[in-house]
Amino acid sequence: MNMAEAKQRLMELADGGYHSLTYEVGDHGGGRVSQKCKVYLPNHGSFEAAHWEEALTQLEAFLSGRPVISEALPVSQEKDI
Repeated sequence: MNMAEAKQRLMELADGGYHSLTYEVGDHGGGRVSQKCKVYLPNHGSFEAAHWEEALTQLEAFLSGRPVISEALPVSQEKDI
């Protein structure tokens, strides 16, 4: 899922209200990079993961009342994100 697709899905969850997405890339040197995808809805909070799908899944779980389970954000060995 790319950022535009994540934006569309979050906009639908926001039902026309305010929402935001944040994408962060960390360069740890030696070719190690990490990424953080964060989604936010007012009155529901923010959810972050290494990929958009997981961050949105966490938000959707919260909205539906299911327990939110998150894995630690991994550091990737890949240079291309």
